[in-house]
Amino acid sequence: MHNEKHIRQFVIWRFFWTLLGISAAEFFMITFIIRILLPLLIRIGVSGKLMWLTIIIVIIAFLLAPFVIGAYSFTRGVTRELKISEEEFVNIQKENERRKYLLISDIAHDLKTPMTTVTGYAQALSDGMVKEDQQHEYLEAIRTKTLRMNEIINLLFDYTKINSDGVTLNKTEVDICEELREIIASNYKDIEDAGDELDIDIPEDKILLSLDKLQMSRVFNNLLTNAVRHNGKGTKIKAVLRPDGDELKIFVADTGNVIPEDLAGKIFEPFVTGDESRQTKGGSGLGLSIVKKVTELHGFRIKLTQKPDINRYRLGDEYNKAFLITIPVPD
Repeated sequence: MHNEKHIRQFVIWRFFWTLLGISAAEFFMITFIIRILLPLLIRIGVSGKLMWLTIIIVIIAFLLAPFVIGAYSFTRGVTRELKISEEEFVNIQKENERRKYLLISDIAHDLKTPMTTVTGYAQALSDGMVKEDQQHEYLEAIRTKTLRMNEIINLLFDYTKINSDGVTLNKTEVDICEELREIIASNYKDIEDAGDELDIDIPEDKILLSLDKLQMSRVFNNLLTNAVRHNGKGTKIKAVLRPDGDELKIFVADTGNVIPEDLAGKIFEPFVTGDESRQTKGGSGLGLSIVKKVTELHGFRIKLTQKPDINRYRLGDEYNKAFLITIPVPD
């Protein structure tokens, strides 16, 4: 991409080559005067002031020519680079606009289905069309759909806030091992209710890290919720914290199906096109984009690793995919 750094490098190199061209021209000028011009002037009988005037004119021509040509080439090159950079900036702006409208469209889509259910059930109850023994079922459906809408709105709020300018982290010293155990414990009932199995591999050591506890808890909660929501019943989920040299590696792995390559490449984008789980399993498509943003704000790295690449982490042959967070450990 033709960003500011690229243009700066281009200007430096173009300036270097311009100076090199001037030096080459001066070398050629001296060679030309000594070996060609002077013998020619002597041969035709030019001497005295006329000879010196001729030599001076040739010197001026040799000195000016590379400056003029170099300046022209330099200006054209920089202008071309700036134009390319401007075109890329416009394309980025257009893509951001497209993504913004897509975001609004998908939010409306995700809210429409539960809202339609709530409206229909409430109208039926209001009109007295529901038998008394079915009223509780209708009210429970209204409550569930309302909670779902509230979840989408909260996720949207988190996504908007974390992507706003000037967002700051409230970092404190946190024992990352204990933090992970607490988050896993808070998700244990949901994992058990889903019929899934949990495997935990977290050291008993106390490992202190400077991080925003609230924001990072959202990261780990989203990863565990994602593993439960987007895999079938009976999935085995593994949470691992493993020191690795001057880094910590945190894995949330599962035995669910491998994510298709075209989707895996954009899994951290909001409202990923083609992710049917949003419609079939209630996912908003915002959770993983929040995970990535919070992780990067902390200076950590996150990626999705799947078979066969996941095998090199020795998590167990049964695990097909994992989200891996890499945390540099300060000296």
